[in-house]
Amino acid sequence: MSERQPSSRPLPGRSIDEAALVEQARHDPGAFAALYDHYIQPVYRYITSRQGDPRAAQEMVAQTFLAARDTLMQHLPGESFAAFLFSIARRQLAVYLRSGGRLAPAAPAPAGWQPGQQLEHLRGLIRGLSEGEQELLRLRYAAGLGFSDLSALVRAAPEAVKTELDRMLQRLLSQAAAGQFNYPRDVRRFENHVRAAVRGVDADPAFIAQLRGQLVGSEAPAVPVKAEPARPLPPGSAGPVRSS
Repeated sequence: MSERQPSSRPLPGRSIDEAALVEQARHDPGAFAALYDHYIQPVYRYITSRQGDPRAAQEMVAQTFLAARDTLMQHLPGESFAAFLFSIARRQLAVYLRSGGRLAPAAPAPAGWQPGQQLEHLRGLIRGLSEGEQELLRLRYAAGLGFSDLSALVRAAPEAVKTELDRMLQRLLSQAAAGQFNYPRDVRRFENHVRAAVRGVDADPAFIAQLRGQLVGSEAPAVPVKAEPARPLPPGSAGPVRSS
């Protein structure tokens, strides 16, 4: 079964779908709050998978959502809103690099994981990938983007993205299994290790509320919305964030 397009996907716990919400937000800034609630954690995890400094990361996250709100009229009906939003996030990273900023990814030990040599071993293998390949992993496992959104973002067919990601995971698994640590031999179980290695950190509730108030004029706590499980990404066309 093919993955449903993000523009028609109902937001978790809500009766309104994303396409209707985007259309409403074009004329009612308050409606942008529901989009923010849905995407704040995926965007924050993606940004912190590149930049672990909280102050710098929070500034880029804030600028991403402010720019998305202010340029929403440029988002074409039927197009992936996630691709629209994450293209802005990637541009914020590029601006940060052009301004002389340095990237230092957050390296948390996710719940249920012990910080230690195995996680760092896998992170080292991932750092050996090309920047484009690392970016594909970040978009897939830190941002949690599905194939439809990924293909729209990197302008590649979903199947091509899936094939590229599968090949990369198989290569990583082969390299990991050759070392001293015990990794799952099944690539789908190995995905959990990759997700743990590239995932950024969650946004602090106080920051979420503060930015929400800045966006829509109210500091009411954001409604917690879980990001949907990620699915495979596009091939080498998921080029790196460039500093030029």
